[in-house]
Amino acid sequence: MRNAALKTVENMVKSSDRACFIGSDLGFGTLQNLRDTHPERVLMEGIAEQQIIGFSAGISASGYFPIVHTIATFLTRRSFEQIAMDFSLQNLSGMLLGAGGGMVYAPLGPTHQAIDDFALMSSIPNLKVYAPADPIEIENLMLQSFERNELSYFRIGRGGEPNITAEFEIIGNGAVKYKTNGDTFTLITTGTLLHEALEAFTALAESGLKGSLIHIPLLNHESDTELRKLIADTENVFVFEEHIPIGGLFSHLANGIFKFIHSSITLHFSLPHQYAKNYGSQSAHRALNNIDAVGIYNTVKGVLTNAG
Repeated sequence: MRNAALKTVENMVKSSDRACFIGSDLGFGTLQNLRDTHPERVLMEGIAEQQIIGFSAGISASGYFPIVHTIATFLTRRSFEQIAMDFSLQNLSGMLLGAGGGMVYAPLGPTHQAIDDFALMSSIPNLKVYAPADPIEIENLMLQSFERNELSYFRIGRGGEPNITAEFEIIGNGAVKYKTNGDTFTLITTGTLLHEALEAFTALAESGLKGSLIHIPLLNHESDTELRKLIADTENVFVFEEHIPIGGLFSHLANGIFKFIHSSITLHFSLPHQYAKNYGSQSAHRALNNIDAVGIYNTVKGVLTNAG
């Protein structure tokens, strides 16, 4: 996914004189060809995230569209005030690309684990929060955000994710995607956790349990009415996310659609509300918290079997 995002950046800079790229600690050679051909609009500023955000806001105020890319925790936690005051308060546009969303950088410890980025970024007015699941989706959503001149944050996954979203039905402008084979349950997730949920969803269908799988790549989506229709006739709704329990996908749904749905039993599964006490890989942390494919499958099957 990160390669798709960088390729999209390259296309944006080449096709529009408004697009500028500002990177921080991205590794030697990243976008080197683009830096050589467009040195005035492709900048590498080192490890100085707060300064980079303030600098980028100035670029935006001058009529350009800045695209800022660095590790998600440093972009959201360390630069929170600058994003809020320098961008949002001034009604400026720009794109923030957070690398290593969720537990991608879990081996580097809590300082690099972006487990609260949704909560932080969605608390900022005028800012769209995106969590794409695969390369083609991040490309499409980045281009849409640029065309709409938004202020946006993108959670970027590990990389190497296969394209799976093309097989989903789309609601509205793509802010909600779903597939269904029955009405026994509904799974809702966002970001790259969709890959785990889809594997579990397929296994559940093979075991005779059929329902719906919903992917929400835009957390502050604008499709509440259509989403309520998808969930209205489902007795059991499961929300899985790679985020702390507060301020993420479930919080958005609770504030938007769940308060209008009274016939469903809604269960929420996430990372714990604490910093990880161990290192390990992203897959290990997902398994530990039962939000990997096996955990999702066992959770849903266990609830439905007991309910039956």
